[in-house]
Amino acid sequence: MMQFSQAKWIALAVGTTAVAMTATPKPVEAAAVKYNLQGVTLSFEQGGFSQTGNLTGSFFFDGTTNEFSDIAINSSLSGGYIAASAPGSTASQLSLSRTIFSALNLDLLLNFTSPLTGALGDIAAIDTTTSSETLSFNFFGFPVSASASISSGFVTSGSVAAIPTPALLPGLVGLGVAVLRKRKSSPSTQED
Repeated sequence: MMQFSQAKWIALAVGTTAVAMTATPKPVEAAAVKYNLQGVTLSFEQGGFSQTGNLTGSFFFDGTTNEFSDIAINSSLSGGYIAASAPGSTASQLSLSRTIFSALNLDLLLNFTSPLTGALGDIAAIDTTTSSETLSFNFFGFPVSASASISSGFVTSGSVAAIPTPALLPGLVGLGVAVLRKRKSSPSTQED
């Protein structure tokens, strides 16, 4: 059986750890936090016609990049807004659009009374004076739009998106430490 000196064992452990660190993926530095819509109500009134509804669903928000992702919001008045991201949105405003047919557009605008932080336990009220859902289309060349105002609601953060971690690295570091401990406990032999 081949015997190694303590210096060779240390070099082997350090080399194995260095290879593992360069071969494994780096963990994601920031995590997106899931926000849920709570008690968001819509009110539509036009020409003597009125209707109420609600918004339900969730989205993820990353406070370090100020980006929204995995958006799934449903309006009981007009259907769903499903999006991977929300370009142009900020920590204070979520803006979504969707086209139905070629000329019928739906726009959802949620303004928050305080910017989202991306922290667990974050609560932000929806600004009811500036938030709305708007339907717009052209009727024989004339632009027509109708808006439902948001009369109440807020968003709360709850869960964190999964952060990938390199599983191989902790095992290799542990193996290196175990080898060093075993080597220290056995009698020292030198080999050149």
